[in-house]
Amino acid sequence: MARMVSRPRYRESRGIGDRMAEIVVFAVIIGGVVMAGRWYFLEYRRSPSMAIQYFISDINRANVEEQHARLATTSKALYPLKLYREIPFARGLSARIANYTVRKVTEKGDLAEAVVDVVVRKEGQELYQAGFDRFTDVYTLKREPDGWKVVLERSRIESAAVATRLR
Repeated sequence: MARMVSRPRYRESRGIGDRMAEIVVFAVIIGGVVMAGRWYFLEYRRSPSMAIQYFISDINRANVEEQHARLATTSKALYPLKLYREIPFARGLSARIANYTVRKVTEKGDLAEAVVDVVVRKEGQELYQAGFDRFTDVYTLKREPDGWKVVLERSRIESAAVATRLR
């Protein structure tokens, strides 16, 4: 039997240039992820647009205590929790907000103004029915030590007109 003889395989080693290029690319990617995380957790989550999104989602869930906690101190003084519970706006839009879009947020120092387009299901309609009312609400927010809060008395909330008192 004949013996098959072949040449030995040589492995090509990668040069230092290839390794450095990979290290630089990975460092840039990791740096980008760190900066994006920093921006999201330290800036965006504490922005007025996130504060208004939390407030509107609390309205849709009829979470009165969280709504009240997101009010500015001046609004809390005007509407103590016991009185705020009785306002139709606090519970009347529960599961009726079909969609909302924060169209524009304008910051001016410690105040911000958020323009929000709200789509509200008509009263008595089920989730699968298509009767909607569209509103443009303008919320005023104030920066307080614990974050942005809604100043209810300075806001123009048109969607509150369709909120009905719960029986």
